[in-house]
Amino acid sequence: MPSNERAGLASRLPQDAATTVNGSKDCDHHRGPGLPYGSRPIRRSRSAIEELETAILVLVAAEKPMTVRQIFYRLVSFGAIAKSESEYKSTVCRLTLRLRDQGRLPWGWITDNTRWMRKPQSWSSLKDAFAQTARFYRRRVWDEMENYVEVWSEKDAISGVLYDVTQVWDVPLMVSRGFSSASFLHEAARTINSYEKPAYLYYFGELTP
Repeated sequence: MPSNERAGLASRLPQDAATTVNGSKDCDHHRGPGLPYGSRPIRRSRSAIEELETAILVLVAAEKPMTVRQIFYRLVSFGAIAKSESEYKSTVCRLTLRLRDQGRLPWGWITDNTRWMRKPQSWSSLKDAFAQTARFYRRRVWDEMENYVEVWSEKDAISGVLYDVTQVWDVPLMVSRGFSSASFLHEAARTINSYEKPAYLYYFGELTP
C-alpha cells in the first residue's frame, strides 16, 4: 500500500472507534504450517502491515462482532486492500489471527457463521425449562399485520449487520449466498403463500448492471 494511501486510511475508518484495543483461535480457515490453503502473502513493508493491523483493530472495535469476511469487505471499501482471495486469505485472515494470538484483538469480537454445532435444546428440570421459556417468550407480532415482510441478503458477510435491525422488528432475514438453491426458494415461497396476505421483500445485494 503506497504511503499516501496508508496516511489516509485512518481518516476513512469509523470515527467513534478507539485507536487502540486492549483485550484478550480461529480464523475462517484452519491453522496450518504456514498460511491457509498455501496462499502466498502479499509483500508489504512493516509500516504498511502495522497500518493494516491498526485499521482492523479500529474497525472491529466500532462494529463488533464481525466475521473475517466482513472485515475483508470493509477494508476493500476503504481502498486499503484489493478485492482478491489472495488478500483475504493471506492478509486479512492471517493478520486477524495474529492479532488474536497476541491478545490485541479479543476472540469474542470475531465470529464464524460458517461452522456451527447442532444439538437439541434441553434443560436440567421443568423449573429450568419454564424459567427459560418465560425469559425468551416473544409474541409473533406480524400474524396480526395486514402485510408480510422479509429481508433478503445476497451475502452472509453482512447478515450480522442486517440482523441487528431485523431482529428488533421480528422480521425474517433470508441469506441466499448469491445463487439461491431451488429448494431454498421453494420453501421460502411456501412460507410466504401460507400467510395469505400481501408480501414485501427487501433485497440487499450487489448492483451488477
